Amino acid sequence: MLKLSTMDIDFKMFDFKDGVLALKQLGYYSIISLCVFFLAFLVHKITQRYILKGVRAAINKLPPKWGSIALRGHVFKRASLLLPVAVVYALIPALFHSLPTLTEYLLRALQAYLIFITLLVLSEIINSVHDVYQTFAVAKEKPIKGLLQIVKLVLFSLGFILIISRILGQSPSLLLGSLGALTAVLMLVFKDPLLGFVGGFQLAANHMVSVGDWIEMPKHGANGDVIDISITSVKVRNFDKTITTIPTYTLTTESFKNWRGMFDSGGRRIKRALLIDQQTIKFCNQTIIDKFKQSPYLKSYIEKLGDKKETNLGLLREYIKNYLDQHDRIHSTGMLFLIRHLDPTENGLPLEIYVFTKDTVWRIHEEIQAEVFEHIIAVMKDFELSIFQSAVQVNTKAFTP
Repeated sequence: MLKLSTMDIDFKMFDFKDGVLALKQLGYYSIISLCVFFLAFLVHKITQRYILKGVRAAINKLPPKWGSIALRGHVFKRASLLLPVAVVYALIPALFHSLPTLTEYLLRALQAYLIFITLLVLSEIINSVHDVYQTFAVAKEKPIKGLLQIVKLVLFSLGFILIISRILGQSPSLLLGSLGALTAVLMLVFKDPLLGFVGGFQLAANHMVSVGDWIEMPKHGANGDVIDISITSVKVRNFDKTITTIPTYTLTTESFKNWRGMFDSGGRRIKRALLIDQQTIKFCNQTIIDKFKQSPYLKSYIEKLGDKKETNLGLLREYIKNYLDQHDRIHSTGMLFLIRHLDPTENGLPLEIYVFTKDTVWRIHEEIQAEVFEHIIAVMKDFELSIFQSAVQVNTKAFTP
C-alpha cells in the first residue's frame, strides 16, 4: 500500500530570531518569488514573440501542404510553455536552498506540470502525424486513427501514473503494482476501447471498410458514406444527411454491405423488369417485320430469320439486346448482360433488363437507366405489345361539369 507523506514543515528551519527578522525574510522570499515569476513571464513572452515567430518562418519554407498542417496544430504553442517552467525549475533550488521542504514540494509540482505539458505536446504531434497521413491516398484504405488513439491512451495512462508518482513522491512501479488489483475494473472501464482496437485492427487488416466507403447496415439505420473511423465508433453520413454512429467492433461481429466493390469494378447494375401484357404476345405479322427491316438493331436479325416465325416479344428482346449492346454507356462485355423472362405472374410476364452502366455515379446511373427504359417503353407499341396495367380506368368525362 502507498503511504502518503504529510507535508510537515518545521517553521524552526527559518531560524527566525525575532519578529523583525521574520518579516525581513518573508519580504525577501516574496520579492524572490515575484522576480522568478516575472522572469518566467518574460521568457514566455520572448518565446512567443521571437522564437515561435522564427519557427513559423522556417515552417513556411516547407511544402505548403505540410507547412499548413504543422501551423494548424498547437504543437509549438504548447511546447513554448516548457521553457518558462524549465527556467523556474532551474532557479528554485538555488534561490530557496534554505527551505528544503518547500523546495522539494515546488519541484514536485513543476515536474508534474512539465510531464503534463509534454503529454499535450506529444498529443499534438500525433494529431499532426495523422493529418499528414490523411494527405496520402493509402489513408482511405488503411486508416490509422484508431491506432493513434491507442498510442494516445497509453501515453496519457503512463503520464498520469508519472504525475501521481511525482506528486506523492513515490516510485511509479509502486503505483503500477497497486493498479494490478484494479485490472478487472480497468477492463470493464476500457471495454469499448479495447474491443474497438481489436475491431479496428481487423477492419484495417482485412480492408473491410475505409473512410469514403458507402455501407449499408439496416439494423443500425446506416445507409451512406463512412466519414470517420475511430477506436470506439464508425460514423456514417446517411443520404438524408443524418449521422449514424456504429460501435467499431460491431462491424466485425455483424453483417453489413459495402458498395466499394461496385465503384472499383467501374460498373453499376441495372436490374429492372417491365410487366408485359401476355394477351398482346403473338407471332409477328408482316407489318411488324416491315417496320424494322431497316432498323440498325434488327436488320441483320430479320435477314437471318427468313421464313421462320418469330414472336413480337422475341423480336423485342433482340431489339433491346442490340440496342444496349451498341449503347455507349452500357457494358456489353466483361459484365453480366441479360435480357430475360421471369416467371409469369397475375400482373403479366416480367421482361427483365440486367446490365451494368459504365458510370457508377448515382445521378448519372439513374439518368442512363431512365433513358433506356423510356426508349423501350416508347418503342414497344411498334411491336404491338403493351405493358400490363390495372383494368380499372378513370372516366375523366364523368367529372366534367
